[in-house]
Amino acid sequence: MNNINYKRSIVSAFFTAMYLFIIELNFNDNRLLLANLIGQLSGAYGEIPVGFSAVELMELSRTFFPSFIVILMWGNDLYSLFCTASVYIFSRCNNKTRWFKKSIYILLTEIVIYEILYTSIIVLVSSLIYYIKFDLGGIIMWIYHILLHSMWICICVLGINIISVYYGSTYSYICVYGIQGLLFTLIAISYELVNVLGSNISNMIIRLNPISCIILCWHNWDKYYVFYDLYEIQALKPFCSLLYLLALTIITIYWSYKKLITKDIIYNSIEENT
Repeated sequence: MNNINYKRSIVSAFFTAMYLFIIELNFNDNRLLLANLIGQLSGAYGEIPVGFSAVELMELSRTFFPSFIVILMWGNDLYSLFCTASVYIFSRCNNKTRWFKKSIYILLTEIVIYEILYTSIIVLVSSLIYYIKFDLGGIIMWIYHILLHSMWICICVLGINIISVYYGSTYSYICVYGIQGLLFTLIAISYELVNVLGSNISNMIIRLNPISCIILCWHNWDKYYVFYDLYEIQALKPFCSLLYLLALTIITIYWSYKKLITKDIIYNSIEENT
């Protein structure tokens, strides 16, 4: 990761936009507010399922499928830079802090470019084919979507890299994708959690679930001039979700920095298997 890979971000954004436009978006009567369009792009457009619903879980996962792919694509960029003859040695880097700052900057830039491009392509194509009304609430939601999804992808990518350092890339992908699967499952059984744990604890679990935080149509947008039918959850506020994911991102970046600059020999799963 020596330079920003614009090609990777552009190509990924194009295929993501085509996938979501064809598979996920729902246009009613060829008319749609921008806020409704962005709400669909954020991951779901409906109420939290009542009781466990495998169908709802699959539909939600299907919407996030492009994110799973780009996380896989960026997954081992940081630690693979130091791969020489299947041995990972960080001690060859003279200034690890400067390297880490540059790597994080490049990673975040590529992710943000990806998010801006694929959402822009979808909005542009949709406005050419259908009638899309640009409203202030929709623009604000668009900005939130880019920021929230970018931070979540960054958290997952850094998690994969750090776990790879200590346990190998195979376990890192299993761990990170397993955690995401658990978070999706907690959403799918949220109604059952109310019966088991009570509404207060259940609402806390929903509020602290990063997946819930990036599904914009589950937030209350009244103060952002979005007054039409969105399935907001009282516990979810857009700015609170933004601050929460920002805090998780900062913690993950700092944790990654402390782990990477103090690690000389990186775990090599290839050698273990030989």
